[in-house]
Amino acid sequence: LILLIDFVSKDEGSLLKSIDRYDDLEDYLVVHGVNVCILALEIGRWMSYNREAMLDLGMGAFLHDIGMLRVKNILDNRRQLYAAEYEEVKEHVNYGADTLKNLGQIDNKISAIMSQHHERRDGSGYLNGLRAQDIDEYAQLVGLADVYEALIHSRPHRNKYVPFEYETIKELISNRDMFDPYILKVFLERITRHPAYMLWLATS
Repeated sequence: LILLIDFVSKDEGSLLKSIDRYDDLEDYLVVHGVNVCILALEIGRWMSYNREAMLDLGMGAFLHDIGMLRVKNILDNRRQLYAAEYEEVKEHVNYGADTLKNLGQIDNKISAIMSQHHERRDGSGYLNGLRAQDIDEYAQLVGLADVYEALIHSRPHRNKYVPFEYETIKELISNRDMFDPYILKVFLERITRHPAYMLWLATS
């Protein structure tokens, strides 16, 4: 994690170019965790997080889906999930929180990331339908990184989006009510190098 933070701080951008290659890997959950960690750290740096904050953010981002190990047998089917299966997969946020408790003393920010990274600002997320200020900032940041990372990889019900390109950005903007507006603005402006208002206009 320290090495990733140091690499991100150099602002070379090369890590961002490496996160779209894993669709057929057997250990995709691990690689997904690393990719979300990279994205989250990039956003954190762009938001001027200090080193202590970056450590908590990076650790929470890397571990955010650890609860998925409990439902990996469902995910390994590599097909669109049945409703009951999807409900079970959603429980991974609780399974992850339970895993953290068993590890002992864990920072509150990391715990919040684990339990809230699927909550959405407009209340459409799970498991508790939290809104806006009720969702921890780190969790909202990791939630956006998680959504973007998932978009650029294939899923049983859809093809992958191309990183940094129009359709991918349009998908995020069309769902902008789900995300913290400042975090989304920072992320989009940094990865596209264009002002947010131009992206809003181009995709409206």
